[in-house]
Amino acid sequence: MAPNDDDGQFEDDDQGPGNGATPSRKKKLQAKGTNWGKVILILLGVGVVSLALCCGGFVWWVQKAVVQEPAKIAVMQKEIIEIDIPPNLQPGMGMNMNFFGAFKMKIVAYNPNQASSLMLMQMQISGQTEEEMKQAFNQQAGQQQNAQFKMDSSETKVVKVDGQDRNFLFAKGTLAPPGQPPVAVHMVTGMFPSKEGMGFIQYSIDETKYDEAAVIKTLESIHK
Repeated sequence: MAPNDDDGQFEDDDQGPGNGATPSRKKKLQAKGTNWGKVILILLGVGVVSLALCCGGFVWWVQKAVVQEPAKIAVMQKEIIEIDIPPNLQPGMGMNMNFFGAFKMKIVAYNPNQASSLMLMQMQISGQTEEEMKQAFNQQAGQQQNAQFKMDSSETKVVKVDGQDRNFLFAKGTLAPPGQPPVAVHMVTGMFPSKEGMGFIQYSIDETKYDEAAVIKTLESIHK
């Protein structure tokens, strides 16, 4: 299944740069049942606002960008990277954004808003090197974790991904999912070349269910 041509495209309509959704649009979005608070947190966490503002204005076209059908999410996941998704994680949402070709992003999330969850993201930014994208990812991911994840300890582990050694941060701490009490988790984050750009993974596992060997096996399954 190929993604729709207009999925994630930004066009001029009844919202201007920097404006939120109109009341009528908000009602339509809420009717779809999407947790827009989580979507916004994801976007803020990866620096979309700052990146888009640099391109001349941030125009939200979320209604077209977000998908919730499991089959479409599965297609988007394979467009980002091949990976063995743990069986306990179910597809929750996908997002496909294209900001006039200068900035492209795809996100798929499994079990969003739960202690055990997984997010995959692919980004293409015109004129940005891999190292520059790494720095942006690390900075913005750190800001997101400061807001939602209180880290108690961490260590960097080298995992072979698609034939190359890649650094992944294995952190332990407390996660506060929106509207839920804090829970002890292990959170694994890292970057790797994806099918079209750079890929990023954020994998959170409830401490009571954490199996480091299984997590490493999941990371090692990543390939183009």
